[in-house]
Amino acid sequence: MGYLRRQNTEKIGALNKRLLRFILDDFESTYNNLLDKVNSVSLYSRRIHNMLVLLYKSLIFTKYPIYVRNMFTLRNTSHNLRGNYILTLPVPKTTTYGLHSFSYHAAKLWNSLPDFVRTSSFNDFKYSLARLNLM
Repeated sequence: MGYLRRQNTEKIGALNKRLLRFILDDFESTYNNLLDKVNSVSLYSRRIHNMLVLLYKSLIFTKYPIYVRNMFTLRNTSHNLRGNYILTLPVPKTTTYGLHSFSYHAAKLWNSLPDFVRTSSFNDFKYSLARLNLM
């Protein structure tokens, strides 16, 4: 992802894993088992969750900052297609600043959510996100 380079993501994840191993004094378990012991999710999952919550707020809450709201555009069609609140994907100009940009990745993840999640209330949305496997 362009907004957070892969090598930085891996460094942060490795540091998180080492911290969990040290705190739990467990140098044998896998990273997922360590996360389960502390009742947590991976940093990647947390970033995805926060990204989608920000996108939800920018689409639904009218008092949300305009610069965030302008990053995303709802698909406008005269046909009755499946799904509500579908976003148009920005046209990427480059791989780094297009396909791996925050706005492109967030819109693609948003469109992959089930319709009942996208159209739910804010609390139901956050609850549903926690139950979905977004990896």
